[in-house]
Amino acid sequence: RGGVFFTDPARPNLVRRLDPNYQNPWDDGRYGPALNGLFESLDAGLYWTRIDSYASWDRGWHSRQAFGSTEDGPVATLGSDLSNPDAIYWVTTQAIFGSSDGGRRFAPLHTHPVGAGWQSTGIDNVVMHQLVPSESDPRWLYAAFDDLGCWRTRDAGQIWENCNPINASFNPVSYTHLDVYKR
Repeated sequence: RGGVFFTDPARPNLVRRLDPNYQNPWDDGRYGPALNGLFESLDAGLYWTRIDSYASWDRGWHSRQAFGSTEDGPVATLGSDLSNPDAIYWVTTQAIFGSSDGGRRFAPLHTHPVGAGWQSTGIDNVVMHQLVPSESDPRWLYAAFDDLGCWRTRDAGQIWENCNPINASFNPVSYTHLDVYKR
């Protein structure tokens, strides 16, 4: 099986696997083994239990492609908040998701509901490839993009803002290594 594996430093036998691949209706376990979703092992990977399926995940205004670059797209990156092991961030090539319960449930950080529709938080549907939380303040997150350079949030993903140098004369792709430990 594919996906991304992540662990809990306080519980070494706990392993979780996030796999958004196989997003077709017949891959949800009705006609054979469940291929997508969040899986958990409490015995360091010997036995696995499916906790959740991709079909129940909140993706905001996106279609199922929010979870990858294509219908069978990969998880781009998965990272933890260094000050809170229950806070996990998931970046795809389309969106950002966050979990506050150790990865059991993810919610979109790129959009939020407004009335009968959705409103962007300022960062979505672009080519991001890295997300880094600040060690000094975990509410500060920095996202690196192939096409837009650096973006940040000071409130754990509620609102995002451009943090590229003013009048920068560089290719944003080269501006993705940040020292987020100093502000």
